[in-house]
Amino acid sequence: TNYKYALNTSLGQGSPITVSSAANPLTITKTSDNTTYGVNTTAIFTVTISNPGAYGITIDKITDEIPTGFTYQALHGTSQVTVANSTTVPSTGATGTITFNGGVLSGGNNSYYVPAGGSIILKYTATTSSTFASNLLTTARDYVAATEVGSAQNTVSVTAPLPVSLLSFNAAWQNEMVKLNWSTASENNSRIIEIERSNGNVLFTKIGELPAAGTSVAVQSYYFIDSFSTAGKNEYRLKLMDRDGQFKYSPIVSINKKQTGVTLLNSYPNPFVNELNIQVASDKNQAVQVRLSDMIGNTIVTTTQTCIRGTSTISLNKLGSLPAGNYLLQVITMDGQQHQKLVKVR
Repeated sequence: TNYKYALNTSLGQGSPITVSSAANPLTITKTSDNTTYGVNTTAIFTVTISNPGAYGITIDKITDEIPTGFTYQALHGTSQVTVANSTTVPSTGATGTITFNGGVLSGGNNSYYVPAGGSIILKYTATTSSTFASNLLTTARDYVAATEVGSAQNTVSVTAPLPVSLLSFNAAWQNEMVKLNWSTASENNSRIIEIERSNGNVLFTKIGELPAAGTSVAVQSYYFIDSFSTAGKNEYRLKLMDRDGQFKYSPIVSINKKQTGVTLLNSYPNPFVNELNIQVASDKNQAVQVRLSDMIGNTIVTTTQTCIRGTSTISLNKLGSLPAGNYLLQVITMDGQQHQKLVKVR
């Protein structure tokens, strides 16, 4: 492929000269302002044709594909391809392949000029489709005369509007518990807000859920109390879900709980049947009380043991007669207490 460029130097107005593509290659890229859009929203596409060579080059035509279901709206205000330097541009509402023909006369062709070491940018807006679609692949191309000299691809998708616009989310201590507070600026068909916690190990576990407001444009406020926070780092996030199965996660908030003299390391097996082993780490020799309660607060088993500095294991036996269900384990010292939820099976 050959490119044309026009000399306009102290040597005078020159005739078009042919320069081989190998000596002066162009590059083309296509990008979008998002990869995923909502239905019936505005998308911005940018096609950039760059000239890394030592001579200015003219191209005659740029084509691009509108993603399926999208419609062309207008050239963007920052586009270097304009109505003024074009002989033809697409009409508003155009679909499929759209064409931009240059308006600068060069060697008998209507061309766009790409300066040496510079670029020319085509930027335009389009309205997204009214239905959901995934992986819409499109291709932009540039031409010298009728010869294609480069192409670039871009992929976008269209999904339902996200269910919740989160306004704020924070965590604070309330006695020995963590209180999570958040508010939403708007909600669209929202169904449930799930609360998840991690102890800094990347793995998040659901610890509760609240019903969402549904559809609302007013500020909605929520709170959730975590009664079973652990010593050390506690991280929280919200899973905001709508009735169509769409969801998004909130940013993560974290809060640290001061380590007591004893750290609950592990309780096993969980679920348990007849025996439960509680492994704790202590920074000194001290009395440690272990209490097993049902979920309404009735104490089932309690024992006190002096733990040495380091790691100790406290065992609870003869638990087979307990009804199957959820139980609360508490490890209590003079410095405070720690909790863990356990499950009893038959």
